[in-house]
Amino acid sequence: DSIHNIKWRIAMKVLIKCIGFVGDHLFATGIAKELRNQGVEQIDYSVQVHQVMGLFNDDPYIDRVIHNSQLTDELLAQYDVIHNLPGVDQAYASKKR
Repeated sequence: DSIHNIKWRIAMKVLIKCIGFVGDHLFATGIAKELRNQGVEQIDYSVQVHQVMGLFNDDPYIDRVIHNSQLTDELLAQYDVIHNLPGVDQAYASKKR
C-alpha cells in the first residue's frame, strides 16, 4: 500500500521502520511531514544506520528516533500502525538505467 492511500485517524501513533543504507533512510524522512499534515499525533522512526540518528532527531516532524536493535515487542505494541520501508534493491535500480 502506498503511504498516500492509507486513511489515518487523529491521535494515531505511527512507527516508520527503516532498513537499508543511509540513502534509503534519507528518502524516508519526507513521509513524516505528510503524516503530520494528515493529523497523525506521534511519528517515530526506527533506523538501522546509527549515522542518520542525528539527522532524524533534528527533523521537526519526527517525534522519536529509535535504533532497530532497541525495538522490543512491548515497545512495538504501543503503535497503532507500523510501516516497514524496504531498502532500495540496488540490482533492480541499476537495471533501470
